[in-house]
Amino acid sequence: YLHQTGEVVCPRNPSFAAKATANEQVGAAWETLGFDSEYYDLSSNYDGVNKFTAPVAGRYLFLCTIRWEPGASTHYEWMRLLKNGSVVRYGEILDCNEVGTSDGGLDTVSTQMNEILDLSSNDYVQVQVYSANQASDVAGSGGHGEGTSFSGHLIG
Repeated sequence: YLHQTGEVVCPRNPSFAAKATANEQVGAAWETLGFDSEYYDLSSNYDGVNKFTAPVAGRYLFLCTIRWEPGASTHYEWMRLLKNGSVVRYGEILDCNEVGTSDGGLDTVSTQMNEILDLSSNDYVQVQVYSANQASDVAGSGGHGEGTSFSGHLIG
């Protein structure tokens, strides 16, 4: 509806945000990442596990942050966004050589991926991650802050 101040307000547009609550070990194979705890899901289109399904055709904004606990400093970690099982966007590539601490350890580091997608009704979107050469953890919220999250919003 059109608010009296001129803003368009769409309180029923599909929109969700979810986070990972537990660490998940990722190896040298693409894995669909789970986001098991919903902050909100206005239209019940996120399955509570790892998949958002568009209820209506439109343009959607997706945001994803992965908080990594690198397994070693000699490898890379990737993330990607899938639409109906096919890759539509690769996110930041984390070079673990660049996240060392002064005492020789490895910092926990976040990578982000943002994308606007045109979806048809019943198209679905998921996030996958990959860790080359050495297993790493994707940090859940248990004791690690709120770093690993996935959200989607109908914008038009």
